Amino acid sequence: MTVTETDFEKTIRTIRGRPEEERTGSWFNLIRYRDCRFLQGSVVEEDDPRGVLRNIALLWEGTDPGSLDGFWPEVSGRPVSPSEESLLVEYLSSRHPGEVELIVPERNVARPVEWDIFEDSREYRIYRDHIYPRIIDVMEEIDSGGLLNKLCL
Repeated sequence: MTVTETDFEKTIRTIRGRPEEERTGSWFNLIRYRDCRFLQGSVVEEDDPRGVLRNIALLWEGTDPGSLDGFWPEVSGRPVSPSEESLLVEYLSSRHPGEVELIVPERNVARPVEWDIFEDSREYRIYRDHIYPRIIDVMEEIDSGGLLNKLCL
């Protein structure tokens, strides 16, 4: 079944008729189409506190994409049901690429540090060779009574 412009408009009216809700989530992207702004990302659900990846989680009524930092403990928007999400994704996917804009906050494209294998990361050498020795030097300067040495032995 092809989703029509009428189907899309009707779905948007239904969603806009709902009150805004706060949702907890992370790594949101913004999808902009005409006067609609949709949030995409991992949303915490009652049955899955780690978060569920949603292609379209909320209709966001904000206007400044620059105010979105990429990670929010909470964000407000009009919730989109899974069936509405499917319809919206199908419709937006059928639009010309120039009509739909995906805004990915800079934080979302940064490579996170994998702390369980930190020694393998490129950041490890900087910490090992420069940051950690300086922390020890500062601690030794603060600890003029030698307590730090006694604790480390």
